Amino acid sequence: MRFIDGSHPCPPQFTSPRNEMNGIENQLFLDWIDEDSTIIMWINSTISDSVIAYFSRSTTSHQLWTSIEEIFSRASSTHSIQLRTKILSLTQDGGWILNGFFLKRGSEDELVKK
Repeated sequence: MRFIDGSHPCPPQFTSPRNEMNGIENQLFLDWIDEDSTIIMWINSTISDSVIAYFSRSTTSHQLWTSIEEIFSRASSTHSIQLRTKILSLTQDGGWILNGFFLKRGSEDELVKK
């Protein structure tokens, strides 16, 4: 979880300017990249091919996970609103159907089991 929730950030690629000049990468950086790449592959393997393109710009598992949360929370919210609208529009015999009960129009206190 530390990778996908962002609590384990990527270490610096180089530990000093001298190492950068000589192309000597930080071993902690290399290990982090390997582990994060494994997590990205694991997450990608669980995503449907029809939506995987939405997440192709993610370069870390944290970015990928955040993108997934954002897209599906919006979809979930939209879906919730659509369902609520459909439920409110369900009518029968001039009344509303609500949780298995029929509410007669004009008498909100009267519930009839359907």
